[in-house]
Amino acid sequence: MADLEQAISPPKNPHLIRRCILCDADDTEKIFTFTFDFLVHVRGMSPEWLSKIGWTPETTSSIVQCRNCRTKYVRDVFTNYEEAQEELTEANVQDALLSRNSNKLLLSAEKQIWILYNLLYHTHKQFDRDIALLDYGAGSGRWCNMARAMGVSRVFAYEPYNPYPPQFYSKFNFPGIQATRSWDEIASSGPFDAVICNAVFEHLSDPRENVQRILDHLNPGGFLYLHNPFMDLNNELNALKKAQKITKSMGISHYHPGHVNYLTPSEFRKFAESFNCKIIQISGSRLQIPLIQQVKSLLKSLLITTGLYHPKEILLQKRAH
Repeated sequence: MADLEQAISPPKNPHLIRRCILCDADDTEKIFTFTFDFLVHVRGMSPEWLSKIGWTPETTSSIVQCRNCRTKYVRDVFTNYEEAQEELTEANVQDALLSRNSNKLLLSAEKQIWILYNLLYHTHKQFDRDIALLDYGAGSGRWCNMARAMGVSRVFAYEPYNPYPPQFYSKFNFPGIQATRSWDEIASSGPFDAVICNAVFEHLSDPRENVQRILDHLNPGGFLYLHNPFMDLNNELNALKKAQKITKSMGISHYHPGHVNYLTPSEFRKFAESFNCKIIQISGSRLQIPLIQQVKSLLKSLLITTGLYHPKEILLQKRAH
């Protein structure tokens, strides 16, 4: 994703130096550095691909900690890592569809359905009419598919960098989704009543600007579902530093130059509170059948209510003027 306002073509200078994404201070200490050697020998990335996107043996990108608020983030973002990806072919997509694990998809779909139910319930209650929904950073359109299946007729997918090209939506996705890489096209289709921003926040080089842009194109009273995948750097940093080989199945596989924001749930809450919005928490799932899951869901809801627990997703309602 990186900064979703940049052009799709790789910039000449692929490094973007950032201040703290939470408090805007510029006083940091370096805690981990992605190097060419680490990406090739530990992450198993192709040196040819790294060279193609401009990552040389001298290139680095570092995770830092703000000395003012202790927030962890990548200070020198290598934007080409996300923006220079090659588009998938039709054969690639067909192979991926055929190789999907239906059991894993079912487990993740359960939560996805509950989140969309919450989002659509609040949105329809607010507007009581046909709504317009935007998936900001839509990837291959899984959330769009679900929204269409749940009855939303006006669904828009914005995805400037994912390898899944927009033209595939008409062939492999639920009919009626309007997909584009152009923000101007999306903006001309708004304003929107509901926006999904799932598994995008960690990629954004300017999260505050992107969230504000979404809110600027959201109707007053509209809702934004904002998800912050929590990567527990405090407890995983030593394992990351000592790793000799990182595979996709390992817990620390989410550390790579494309993930540039590492807000904890409480920091994420502070970030969300900085916008002029009402915060509505999403917790648990009514679709979970096992008793242990129901108990966990109830306890989590109680902890959220008391302020002792901050989830990794937040529903923001834009205040009416």
